[in-house]
This record gives sequence, C-alpha cells and structure tokens, in this order.
Amino acid sequence: MTALASAGEREIISSGGVFSREKQLSQKQETLENRMAKLEEKLTRQSSAKAPPASRATASPAVSYEHRIKVGVVFNRLDVPDRTASDLSRAARNYAKVAPVVFISPTEISDALSRTPCAEKRDISRCARELATYPGLRMLVLVESIRLPKVFPGEARATLHMFDPFFQSADNIAKVEANIKSPSDVAPFLRRVMETALDRAVEKSGLTPWFCRVFSGRQGEWYVNAGKLSGLKAGDRLKIVAQGTRVKAPSGQPAGWIPGPSKGVLEVQTLFGKDLAACRLVSGKEPTLEDVLLKQD
Repeated sequence: MTALASAGEREIISSGGVFSREKQLSQKQETLENRMAKLEEKLTRQSSAKAPPASRATASPAVSYEHRIKVGVVFNRLDVPDRTASDLSRAARNYAKVAPVVFISPTEISDALSRTPCAEKRDISRCARELATYPGLRMLVLVESIRLPKVFPGEARATLHMFDPFFQSADNIAKVEANIKSPSDVAPFLRRVMETALDRAVEKSGLTPWFCRVFSGRQGEWYVNAGKLSGLKAGDRLKIVAQGTRVKAPSGQPAGWIPGPSKGVLEVQTLFGKDLAACRLVSGKEPTLEDVLLKQD
C-alpha cells in the first residue's frame, strides 16, 4: 500500500496544483493518440482495400464479451517519460479493443478527480474510491517505472502496481523484462507491458461478479456508471445488493466477496455518454452510492 500510495501521489497530484501539469500533458498525449489512431485506421482501410478477398475473409473479427470492466491507467511521470506514456496509453487503448476492458485514460481520470477533496489531501485510496463511483473504475493500474535501453542490444524493464478500490487493496502485480535487440523491439515490449497490466486487472476482478453502481439520481431516475461499452442494453435489469462482506486472506490480500441482501431492482432505460445508463426503480428500495448492482439473469 505504501509503495503504491507514494508513487501514485506523484501522478495524481501535481506539486503546482491539482492536475495542472499532468492534465496538460495528458490532453496533449490524448490528442496525439487520436491522431495516431486515425492514421492507423486509414492505413488499415487502405491495406484492406488492396488485399485480395481471401485475405479479408480470414481477418480476425472483433472480439465480443458479455461485460467489460473499466480499467484506468496512470503513470509515475518521474520514471515514465511523456513519449513513453503516450505509447503505453495507445497500446492499452488498442488492446482494450480485443479484451474485456473499457480503457479509462489519464485525461479522463484527471477530469473525474479535478474537483474532489482527495486530490488536495493526496489520498490515493480515496481517489480510487472516487473513481470507482465515477466513471466506474474496477481497477487502477500504475506504471511505476519504465527502463528502456539507450544502446542496443539492452535490457528493458517495467514495474506495475494495481489498486483495487472495491477491496481497497494494493498489489505489486508485475515486473516485465525483456532483452531488446533493436529499436524496432521497443514497441512490442510496450505492448506486452500493457497487455500484462490489463490481463492481470481482468484476472483480479474475477474475485467478484461483474457489477456497477449508481453515481447520481433525480426525480426517480438513477444514473449508473456502466453503459453500452460495458455491455448493458436497454431493458436489462440490475439487482440492487447491499455491500456485503469483503473477505481477505491471512496475507491481507482479497480472497472474495459475499453479497449482502437484495434490496430491489433497477431497469435500464437509456444508454448515454461514453459508457453510462439511466435506470428506473421497478421494485424494492432505492439504491445508495454504496450499493452494488448485479446483472439479473
């Protein structure tokens, strides 16, 4: 916990004010990523148009999952250069397209936390809990450090941490290492780093069933922190469950979750925003921010 908190503060809290430098860097990074993504899409379309029919027919289809979890990624800017952070974000965004993940970028995280008390108090635990409420993070990954060789061949190394806001636990999830023979091997290494991070996030989220939560409501309508990207559809029903019991192993790491009693049922009415839903109460008691919403079979 201590290692993650101290490192996380350097990313989430800027010394010159709340997110002042990090947010500017993240916005520039995301603009660059969007331009790169459009260029890659254009090149892909051109390549596809030139390819013979047999090649196009055997192309890998988009992967479909019943539900996806939201995973945020942040960087320790002291040990992860801006250019490398941009490359890692792009790798995470691309891998999320074929993994059961909705990628939440550093810019989105900065925006979500910019007006919360946790930013001023430099409390990463509270920040992660805020992010779990909105935009609905299930896991927060911190890229603590990246070491790339300046001469080739050379060793590359990445250190990753993960914070689980539901269990309020931190874990040193991985150290990814590789022998980089040439500059062309750097991009595959960075992809491997983010694939490892997102795969581990999905694995660790398996201690609970997929869930979402209410983040706001008005006049009988309840707004939920999951939507189309997460796998919800209009008409889906969500069972409102009390927090229940979070069980930890003797080591202190999460072991599992025992749901609390059922309180009622919400029905998804409208999908909106990037990945949100508006619901109405069809039975039982109204939900609170602490309640868990489980997909009803």
